[in-house]
Amino acid sequence: MGPSGDRTAGPLAERTHELALLRERVAGAAAGLGAVVRVEGPAGRGKSALLRAVRDGVDDSVRCLTAVGGELERDFPFGVVRQLLEPVLHAADDDERARLLAGASGAAAPLFGIGTPVAQGADDAPFAILHGLYWLVATLTEDRPLVLVVDDLHWADPASLRFVSFLARRTADLPLFLLVGTRPAEPGSDRELLDAIADAPEVETLRPAELSADGVAAVVAGRGLAADAGALRAAHRTTAGNPLLLHELLRELGTTPLDEAGVLRAVPPSVIRSVQRRVQRLDADEREVARALAVLGERRPVGALASITGRSAATVLRALDVLARVELVEDDPPRFVHPLVRTALLRGLPAGQLAELHLQCAVALRSRDDADDEDVALHLLGCPAVGEPWAADALRASARRAATDGDPDAAVRRLVRAAEEPAEGPERAALLLDLGIAQIRTHAPDAEATLTRATVAADDAVAVAALEARSSLRVRLDAAAIDAAADDLQSALDRLGPDGDPVTVQRLRGRLLGAMSLTGRLSDQRRELLARWTAEPDPGLALRQVDAFERAARGAPASEVRGLVEGLRGALGRLATIETQVLWGVFAAVFCDLTDLATDQLAEARATARRAGSPYAMSLLAHMEVPLLLRSGSVLRAEALARDTLDAAVRGGFAQPRAQMTAEIAEALVLQGRLDEADALIAGLPEDAWEGRTNVAWLSGTRGRLRLAQRRPADAVLDLRRVDELRVEEGWALWPRLHDGASLALALARAGEQDEALARAAAEAALARRREVPSHEAEALLARAAAEPAADRAATTEEAVAAARRGPSPTILAGALFDHGRELRLARSPSRAREPLREALDVATRCGAALIAGRAEDELLAAGARPRRTALSGLASLTPAERRTGELAAEGLTNREVAETLFVTRKTVEVHLGRVYAKLGIGSRTQLADALSAE
Repeated sequence: MGPSGDRTAGPLAERTHELALLRERVAGAAAGLGAVVRVEGPAGRGKSALLRAVRDGVDDSVRCLTAVGGELERDFPFGVVRQLLEPVLHAADDDERARLLAGASGAAAPLFGIGTPVAQGADDAPFAILHGLYWLVATLTEDRPLVLVVDDLHWADPASLRFVSFLARRTADLPLFLLVGTRPAEPGSDRELLDAIADAPEVETLRPAELSADGVAAVVAGRGLAADAGALRAAHRTTAGNPLLLHELLRELGTTPLDEAGVLRAVPPSVIRSVQRRVQRLDADEREVARALAVLGERRPVGALASITGRSAATVLRALDVLARVELVEDDPPRFVHPLVRTALLRGLPAGQLAELHLQCAVALRSRDDADDEDVALHLLGCPAVGEPWAADALRASARRAATDGDPDAAVRRLVRAAEEPAEGPERAALLLDLGIAQIRTHAPDAEATLTRATVAADDAVAVAALEARSSLRVRLDAAAIDAAADDLQSALDRLGPDGDPVTVQRLRGRLLGAMSLTGRLSDQRRELLARWTAEPDPGLALRQVDAFERAARGAPASEVRGLVEGLRGALGRLATIETQVLWGVFAAVFCDLTDLATDQLAEARATARRAGSPYAMSLLAHMEVPLLLRSGSVLRAEALARDTLDAAVRGGFAQPRAQMTAEIAEALVLQGRLDEADALIAGLPEDAWEGRTNVAWLSGTRGRLRLAQRRPADAVLDLRRVDELRVEEGWALWPRLHDGASLALALARAGEQDEALARAAAEAALARRREVPSHEAEALLARAAAEPAADRAATTEEAVAAARRGPSPTILAGALFDHGRELRLARSPSRAREPLREALDVATRCGAALIAGRAEDELLAAGARPRRTALSGLASLTPAERRTGELAAEGLTNREVAETLFVTRKTVEVHLGRVYAKLGIGSRTQLADALSAE
């Protein structure tokens, strides 16, 4: 492969091209150009030598961090990541460590034994940790360029592979060079994750070729050996140009001159057999140390090897010196010169002896200060039951850490193994609880059965936690199991009793009411409980939020809802993270058109979610914010945020109501006039998306409005009646989302059901006035106008315009202005029609409501006017992503904080802001707020 002039005799023979490219990528990182290179090849091809040359060639102007995957460590969550980053954090002083772990980086802190671990059941723990690790790496690059070198990636644990994949797609924006070495099709490796890394468009792949005949000759000459042409041909042919095999061949031959016959006799059938022969020549102490090192794991201190082998430290040191002289190990602490050496030693051990060595390692390590439960657990996984309580304790502690680190599969393996150890009573119940929670996160089919066994625990805390976990599982798996889930939560509350922990009681009550809201069968019971609990002196944040929501859904005046939600100011900012039950009041403010209050509460909650580094919490907030954006006239932003939320759910692998977010995307598409796209989006949902009352209500309401826009009123009536039926079953005055009742009245009018349409429109208008929600009143009046005689419509639509002007929704105002202008034109008053139609066109264009804008333009032409779009070209030209980036920056967030909030890179934020500045004609951040509010 190499050029004819490349005759390097050492481990980098014929690697001039590869080494030059890798050094070029290091220089590129130093210049701010990120890169990822994957060096792939079979064992012995020289990958490690290339990676070692890069590592050794980096000067002090670049920080270089290294890690090596290992067969034993494949079950150690984030083991490779810890090798890379833990030394930096542990070497830093308190101030430096605080800087490195500020902001989103903090989500990764518990991985290194710093800070508070994420709750074991957190749905977004895996993605939150990946996100935190990315920002930790990004922070490290602020000091100086960074080179990360990972050898034997095929033996890395799955969690580390996920991070490498995550990081590989984001290196272009950092002064970072990520270099990994891996083998193709290595047995036992995680091919799916490795393929995801290989297939990333940012990743370059180098595949060093076997040595040419000239390369083999250069290596032989470099060792000072004499060889004739036949010997060189035989050496090239029998080793297939593999540098490691060639090295072993030359070792077998020693210093004798090479001839063809001698080469053919000496060629080892494999490196493994060659190594095993060498090991057999060692004395007993040296063999035991070598085998202990293979089982214990590399880079262990001499004291650990002495404990395992029962030899003195001096004996171990002498043995290591001999192993180094025969080129089996290197470095201090020791490691094998090549992974195949370790493989050869392990393959030579009978299964029983290997298990016994793992047990010896576990026993010895548990008493050492430089080991932890994870070290002990890795060896316990390789041996049968110990029969001692400490073994189960170590496995459970390791499982908790694996769950915290976002690797529930590893947690399940440890807990299943822990269950093989003797344990009774409280210990057994607690183990079952941990196992059941981990099984939920791995979607194991026996999770419910495991938790059921834990619910009868004598320990109240264990039983309550098991009941709560089982209720969560039942809600997630089966919409028909809501009653059983509610029974679980009620049983947990009964088990706690009146003197139970107040925080736990309040959380369980909030979740119970949330579960009950998913079925109309429990509506009366839910309201009875809510009334009783909120009458207590301190019902807690969640119940106060639920109370605000329930009152709003039953038609309470907006002023009453405002008073309830105003009383919660500051509470969201004091939480550790954001969960669903603490946001009900925010949603109540949204659908009561209290946009100022909802905006403030969302900003407060967003700061908490950003501080917690929780993508799941951010998605919950987006679930609240998208309807607010639709009401506030930011249609394009609403669509972008809804799509981003779905993408984040997929990336993070956590539960997110896909149906509801799809409905919001479709609402935005309808307002933009992209009706076919909205239709296809809803039609493409799987059948299970229509399971559950909330999903049915959201999707039916959205599809009903889509059918209205498509001029299919009869179909719209069918969908909107379904929402109304669910509302009645729930005992609410309106379904707490959009004004579905007004939409139904409009659909009835257009379907020719004038009497029912008038009655419903009147009822909706009266309800809207009691609720003090002008936008609701405006939509009810527009529905009434559609059912009235033609002569009355202009007056009613004028009344609707007046109501819409009192509300906060530009999109509803644009619709009211359009309807009013159209009715004036149809009443043969074209000159009076032009002004509301022009305003409708302008407002709709500013909102991104292209459907209304297009129809207003047609009406203006029919009224004899020449329409012109009056929206400011700069604002109108911003993409949704640019608009969102600009608005967050205008709020005072730094580029890093904007990137953390949007889960993008800092470079992406810089690019978006540059485009925003150019399109708005401004030159600084201080001008953003005014420029963005110019509409």
